[in-house]
Amino acid sequence: MPLSCWNERGTGEQPSDRLFHGGRMTTLALAPRLDLTHAEQALTAIRACEGQPLVLDAGGVTHLGGLGLQILLAAARSWRAAGLALTISPRSPAFEEALSLFGLPLDALQSEGAAWA
Repeated sequence: MPLSCWNERGTGEQPSDRLFHGGRMTTLALAPRLDLTHAEQALTAIRACEGQPLVLDAGGVTHLGGLGLQILLAAARSWRAAGLALTISPRSPAFEEALSLFGLPLDALQSEGAAWA
């Protein structure tokens, strides 16, 4: 399934390949597997959301690999540098467990916007 951004004022439909504008926060549903096989797709989708506050929906993530983690860390760094909020919510148990195994706190992957700048 292609990853895409949609805003919180969306119609409630499943995410599509369109980027919806006009909302305060944009949401990107992450693929179930964030690993080598899906890294390019995840990176492209996250880059398409640059320049706006972003919520990454990790509720359906079943596997978070090292490359997927690197992409999320790079995104957090970019959003912090831009002074924009980046939040990961909801988070699946598998996502939470992977963070624990990697030894990273959730804060390493999030940005509170201007407060982090």
